[in-house]
Amino acid sequence: MRVYTITFAFLFFFKINANIPENYSVKYETLKSELLSYNIPELWIIKNINHSSFKLYYNMPQFFSNMAENKVKTSKKDLTWYMNHFGVEKKIISGENFIRKHQITLNFAEKQYRIPKELITAILGIESNFGDTIFKGTFYTFPALISQYLLLDGREKYSIAQLVALYQFERITKLQTYNFIGSFAGACGWGQFIPSSLLNYFVSKNNDLTKVDLYDMENNIFSIAHYLLKNAPPEFSTTNQSDLYKVIYQYNRSDAYVKAVLYIYNGLLEKKL
Repeated sequence: MRVYTITFAFLFFFKINANIPENYSVKYETLKSELLSYNIPELWIIKNINHSSFKLYYNMPQFFSNMAENKVKTSKKDLTWYMNHFGVEKKIISGENFIRKHQITLNFAEKQYRIPKELITAILGIESNFGDTIFKGTFYTFPALISQYLLLDGREKYSIAQLVALYQFERITKLQTYNFIGSFAGACGWGQFIPSSLLNYFVSKNNDLTKVDLYDMENNIFSIAHYLLKNAPPEFSTTNQSDLYKVIYQYNRSDAYVKAVLYIYNGLLEKKL
């Protein structure tokens, strides 16, 4: 009887969703039902909702509307502003230093995945300024995705897919939910991978994802190359600018982003020549 009482009290405690405001409780229950339909354990959901680090990011709509890519897409800013915002000229110089520093890893990734090291470097330059800790991010992935579901109309399907992928990737890596921290969009690592990309494309240098480090630079170099190869068009040619555009666009579906990456990539090639 005593064990039963303790168990009941334990379950009752975890069913109190203290971190979900009343005005979002109905939508939260819908979210939970959808996750359960994907065989996500209810305890995993409730435990992480009740975690001490959980909070709703109420500025989520503003974060998305203020994205540099969105500003260009909505014509609030132009491509020149975007290029200057990311400092593409400086990134070509920094990219040269990055290639020298990680030459062995980049050469190996280039050989294994047939993706130019300059392209891998260009993406790392835009995504995290070549692994600068300032760009690691401060948003816990789980609450960021919950916030998107609850606060952004039209983001529900994406949020569910990423939460399912987050749970599945956790099971593979043995990482805890609140080890995942990065951008407000739910991306993490120096290559800024969302959970579904982590699940499908992230690779470990020692081929053991149970000991993976999302912020190990070698892991990120290989993972970016792996992602690009798997999303490349048929008969992909690294000398064809159209092919390069298509594969970069799969990484981030923004015309401004692709053009910035290509600018850095072509600048690095010119420096090499």
